[in-house]
Formats: sequence, C-alpha cells, structure tokens
Amino acid sequence: MSHRVSARLGIAFALSGLFGLVGCGAPQGAGDADVSNLEWVKSRTNSTQYAYLESRDLADTFIFGASVIGVDDFISSALNMVIRPTNVKLRTRTTGGVKKLDVLTADANQETLLSFNTKAVSGKTEIDFASAGNDVQLRGLIDAIGGIYTAGDMDGYWVSSGAPRVLKIQQDADTLVVDLLHTIRQAVLKTDIFGNQTIDHFVSDHAGKVTIRVFLKRKKTLARINRNRKVADGLAKSVGYFGPDLGGESNDVQIQRFAIGDAQDASSSITFYLKDVPAEFKSVAQKAILSWNAGFGNGSVIKVADAPASLDAGDPRFNVVKWFNGLDDEIGWAGVAKMIVEPDTGLVMGGNLYLNGGSVLEMYKGITDFSQRMGAGGLPILSGTLGNVRFDRDPGEKPVVPYLSDLTQNYASYMQGYYLETIAHEVGHVLGLRHNFRGSTELTANESASVMDYSPRAERAHYKGPGRYDVAAIRWGYFGEAPRGAALPFCTDEDIWKFYDCSQGDWGAPEKSAIYGLLDGTLALTKKPIEATEDVLVSSLTGALENALKIKKFSAQLPAATRADTLKKIDAAYNYLYTAAPDAALTAPQKAIVEKNLARVRELAKKKEDELRAAGNL
Repeated sequence: MSHRVSARLGIAFALSGLFGLVGCGAPQGAGDADVSNLEWVKSRTNSTQYAYLESRDLADTFIFGASVIGVDDFISSALNMVIRPTNVKLRTRTTGGVKKLDVLTADANQETLLSFNTKAVSGKTEIDFASAGNDVQLRGLIDAIGGIYTAGDMDGYWVSSGAPRVLKIQQDADTLVVDLLHTIRQAVLKTDIFGNQTIDHFVSDHAGKVTIRVFLKRKKTLARINRNRKVADGLAKSVGYFGPDLGGESNDVQIQRFAIGDAQDASSSITFYLKDVPAEFKSVAQKAILSWNAGFGNGSVIKVADAPASLDAGDPRFNVVKWFNGLDDEIGWAGVAKMIVEPDTGLVMGGNLYLNGGSVLEMYKGITDFSQRMGAGGLPILSGTLGNVRFDRDPGEKPVVPYLSDLTQNYASYMQGYYLETIAHEVGHVLGLRHNFRGSTELTANESASVMDYSPRAERAHYKGPGRYDVAAIRWGYFGEAPRGAALPFCTDEDIWKFYDCSQGDWGAPEKSAIYGLLDGTLALTKKPIEATEDVLVSSLTGALENALKIKKFSAQLPAATRADTLKKIDAAYNYLYTAAPDAALTAPQKAIVEKNLARVRELAKKKEDELRAAGNL
C-alpha cells in the first residue's frame, strides 16, 4: 500500500503499553446488565467534550480500529501502525470492586481487546480512557485482529511512560473517536526460561510522543453493499482488488470498495480532504485525486476539499490526505494508503493517505541536481559490441538510466509531477486497487497502462491520468463491467518472483529495461566524474540488476525465438556492471570519483544479490 521510496511496509515487531488489557475478560458483573447512558469523558477534567453510550450500545455490534496519526521526537515509522478494523461488542462488569467497560471481539471467543475503568459521577458512568493500561504489550492486540506495524527494529517494543493523555473526543450518534497521546520509548526485551519477558535495554535514549486514534463505529448504520463481487472474480479477469484482509489471506472474500456505483446509490460521491498539504502542492493533489473520475464516467463522483482544523486522519467518517514534514530515515515511503474497511463486506468506510513531505523533497533536491549534472552534454548510450555480444538499439531510443530523474524538468517541476503520480497511485489503493507491476509493460504514447505500477524515476513524473488497466479495473469493481479488448496486463506483489515480466521499476519491455538499465547506468557512471550519493544509487542500478537476475531465473518463460539472445545480453550487462573501468579520457582526480561511484554500486549490487539469495530467489 505504500508508494516507493524504498520498500513496502509490513515489518513485524512487537509493541507494548499503548492501549490496554489483552486476554479473556471476566464474566459480566452482577447488576451491570442494565447500565445505560454511559458517559465517555476526558477523565477527571473539566472538558466539555463528551461522548455518550446508551443502553442500546451494550447490545449493538461496533467496528473497532486504531492507527497512529502523529509522532513527535519518536521514530517516524510509528506512523505505519494501523490495526485492522474488527467487529466488537461492549460489556460492563465489576472485578475486584472496580467497574470496567470492555471492548470484546464479537465472536465466540469474546477476547477482551481494551478495558477501561469507570466510576459513577452525578448519576452517570464516567469512563477513564487513560486507564487503558501502560504496562501490557500491544502485540497481542495486533496479533489478535491483524494490521500493519513497524518500528524499525524487529525486536522493538514500545513501552509507555505513564498513562496516556486524552487529547480529543469526537462523536456523533454512531461514531466515537478518541485521540490518546502516549509518552513512549522503544525497547528490546529478554525472555527467561519460564517465558517471562523483561526489558533488556532501551533502543532510544529518551522518550518521544505518539498520538493514537481509536474509533468505534456502529455496524448496523454503515452503508450496505448491494452487489457482491469477490477478489477471485477480479483475478480471473486480470483485475486486482484488496479484500478486507488486504489481499494476504484469502481470495474468497468481497472486494474492498466504497458504496457507490452498482454497490449503492449511484449519486453518491467520495470526498478527499487535504490536511496540511503545502500551498504549492494543493493543485497537484487536487488534480491527482480528481483524475480518477475518468473511471467513474463523470467529473463529480470524486471530490476534493480542504480539511477543517478539527478533521484528521484515522476517522472512519472521512477520507484524509495528510502531509507530514520532519520525518526521519526510518520512513521508506513517499506515500502510503491506510484504509478503514468493514471486515465482512469490504466496504471502505474511510481512507487515509499519508504523504512524506519534507524528507522526500530534500532527498530529491540532490537526485535532481545529480541528474542535471550527469545529463549535461547528453548521456552516453552503449551500442555496438560488448565482448562478443552485439547490442542493436532501436532508432531514437533514449537511455534507460534508473537513478536519474527527468532531465527535461527542473527540481520544482519534477517534484510537482512526482507527487502528482504518487498521490494518484495512493488514491487508487484507497479505491481498492492493488499494485499492478505489469502496467508499464504496455505503453501508449509512453504512458503506462496503470498508475498502480512502480515506475522508474525519470518516467514517474509524467502522469496523465488513469491508464487502460486502471479504468477497466474501476469499471469492473464498481459497476460490474467486464474488461473489453485485449487482455489486461496485471500482476501484483505476490507474483513478483513468479514471472519474469512482473517487476518494479521497469518501463516497456522488461528484458530491454533490465539490460539497458544496467548498460546505460554503468556507462554513464564511467564517463561522468560526479560523485553519487547513496540516495542516487540505492534501488536504481541494483533494481535493474534484480530484474535482470529474475529474468535469468525464469528464462523458460521468455519467447523461444529471442531467449538465447536475451540471456547473452543479460550476462554481458551483468559482467559490465562488475568490470567497467573509468573512461580513459578522464583525469586522475576524475577517475578517482568514478572509481568510488563504481565501487559503491558494486557493493550495493553484491548486497542485493545476498538478500535475494537469502530469500531463496536466486
């Protein structure tokens, strides 16, 4: 669901102390069954922000979910954490003389996910949100109902320092949203022979702040999906949709989508609210979001508005595009989509799109500057023979240099195009679409068939609107229209190491993209004495190398007529990456720069090969 700076999210780790009790709840206390008019309030404050639960709430089913919506002086990858929405029930009980309100899974197990202390105040029941506990590991909660979570260190636990502070409570008749501010540190635990865990050491040298948004949404008030459509049905038509489980567990589930089109009222619309988006990127965000109207047949289904100050991400009633500045190096994405989905029907209740602003802008200043200097005087193209292998380039073909941004654009215009494509990609996820890494194998006027692909840096900033695949996918998912014409090019994340032509970062014919990516990229480095940073080189030439090695692994899938020639060229390009020398015409100081660049690329390439081998992909 993330748009690439580096890798997709989903690193498993353990958390502690963010919410509350995990385990089996005790039986309901005597005399509590008739409790009504419960008042959820900031505990022991004079705040006027109240939320009420009436007696009917103890019988109804709710959707529960949570996500991180802000960090301050803590690892930014905490923003990746989102707990998958799940069906829950509410229960009051008394244990040890203390009245409790439990949030339970709405299944036969009735596992307690959260538990709050309550007390009688002026004839009503006040719920202390800050009493959700600060010593219990949250990992049990995540393991119980699923989610995406990462904190940089696979062994990292989050440990609260004291009780959380309730920042805000929002409500309507059927929705409750609570923001909890936690002071936390990341720690590594140790386990004794009896299975008891204690803190071994802290990863961070001081505590930071993390804001968690928790919500409850009354299930029976949600829009209904009138037309059933399953993930498997889409795959049979080469169309990829998420299911409520984010596509990871079963294809025999309903697709993830909003209640519009044939699913619900055809006059319904979807509004995306822009939160903290800088003025210079507001029109870009608006254009990217509205471009998806092409799939809905008119210009009014998708809408854009500025978010009022009180509106933020993580609320199941809204779709929010939120811009973040000041994020640290733990973030591996330029944008990420986090959907709030009903677990049974796939209904998208709300969609959140996080944008990595300041750090990406700063990184691309260096990349764009490097690109402009590398491109001065034109980029060299390897033609003729290399060893005993001949390379015949297509007339007018431009070099495929993965680590360069577009040479025809300056930094400001390139970043406008970059975020245009990034936001459009993430909106596609919010609408339900999965990645499509075959999109760029079909080009029309040098435009990919799908914005759901991962494009090279130079090509990603030329988004003109949803491609042929994207429109067909929307028409099927939302209106039941079977794709027309030629078969749609489609593959997704789990297909990458199944097919030679299912790759990230390629453009056009996968074989040529990999071969000439290695050749042109290496040749440019040998001739251009411009020192390259890691940002420039990472996920560039090494990406072309990965694709080339994958094509070799699945060479039996290549067209028989060109297979032998393709493999010869891949071997020649691979060897060139490891053996190329600085251009003879360079001065000694210039050669030193080139040698440093080549050595760094080879180091990164070797690391990539080791990673692929360890994963069993080589």
